[in-house]
Amino acid sequence: MIVQCSNCNFIFSLESIDNPACIRCKSLLDPDNLNLLFPVFQTRSREVIERFTKLTDGSAYYFSISNPKKTYQYDIDKDQIVIGRVDADIALDDPRVSRKHALIERYKYQFYIRDLESKNGTFINGNRIIEGKLNLNDIISIGITNLTFLKHE
Repeated sequence: MIVQCSNCNFIFSLESIDNPACIRCKSLLDPDNLNLLFPVFQTRSREVIERFTKLTDGSAYYFSISNPKKTYQYDIDKDQIVIGRVDADIALDDPRVSRKHALIERYKYQFYIRDLESKNGTFINGNRIIEGKLNLNDIISIGITNLTFLKHE
């Protein structure tokens, strides 16, 4: 069944109500008071969850990415973006960046970033984070690279 966490509002497929916990924030859910989004049917379809949680306002968000070597733009066109040194959606050529350094996730109209247990950390506006919500004009620092979170006007 598709549920929404009452703590962090994350939408996910709950496999069992024996031990219901949010897969994102790990908070326990009350099995007698679940926020069912698709109560008519059971589903394990990731496509259904992704379609439901897609950003629907037509806005185009992007990162302005800059380091001492170059500046470029990355348009956000999917719900999960991996930032890392190798095999990542945003690949940063910097030995201070872990192979899989951070993850950007989009839920409805909000964007979040999570550090993937990197060695050198992920920073938002100069503050080291484990996980955080992104606001427009926030600057994510990873190694020597800054990624500014922006919206096309």
